[in-house]
Amino acid sequence: MKAIWNIVFLWLELTSATVFGAGEKLGHAKRPDCMEEYQSFISDRYKDYERTYHITTCKMWPATGLMIFATSIIFGENADLEMVVLDPLTRNVMGENRESGVLDAGAIHSHEVIIDTAPYQLNESHTAFGIRILWTGSSQPNPYSSTSLNLYILLDKMLINILKGLAVQERIGEWDMRCAGSFQDRTMTLRMKHAHTPNADIVVRETVINTTSQETDESCKTNFIKRRVNSYTLKYNDGYAAPDNLKALSYR
Repeated sequence: MKAIWNIVFLWLELTSATVFGAGEKLGHAKRPDCMEEYQSFISDRYKDYERTYHITTCKMWPATGLMIFATSIIFGENADLEMVVLDPLTRNVMGENRESGVLDAGAIHSHEVIIDTAPYQLNESHTAFGIRILWTGSSQPNPYSSTSLNLYILLDKMLINILKGLAVQERIGEWDMRCAGSFQDRTMTLRMKHAHTPNADIVVRETVINTTSQETDESCKTNFIKRRVNSYTLKYNDGYAAPDNLKALSYR
């Protein structure tokens, strides 16, 4: 089973236009002092709320020189996600957005948030950043995991969501909890395509791999069944609408 569930690393597709597939983890991995540096801001802003600390992070946004901060907030039965963009010098809030219940998905649990600062450039004036949410299902016979991507732009002191729930990575399966089963792995990479339109198109390249496993006399054997590659183009119309088949299960 190990071979089936090896992590498929999202790769960064570089083109003459622009960009991207993989986000970088933030916080201690890239800026050891990030959370410590902003501890006073965090404590003051969220003193009246319960926060889930494993979903709390921050990262510098190279396209703007600003700092992005993201945290989950437990409010009643909701698990909200709040994003704040700060001026690192003045600590003034330059933009913010709180999305109610976005980290709730029933039997599928969010367990990590990653800030993605690849240059998702819409036009000459606006570059988006990404929020990747990692999800895991609770069923052992039907294992599930995914990474969803949301994109945001900073506009008039607000963070505007322009893409919601794209499944940049997803693994699903069904097995007998010993060996026999079938599995599907898919990954997506994004490329910003600048054509003769005010805002760039997003070209999504989806790779889908299907495998099965079966018990032999001495081991559990993995069989490669099919690999296919699909391409989709998302047009900007007050945002990018991902079709349901490209969304993570938590957004369908």
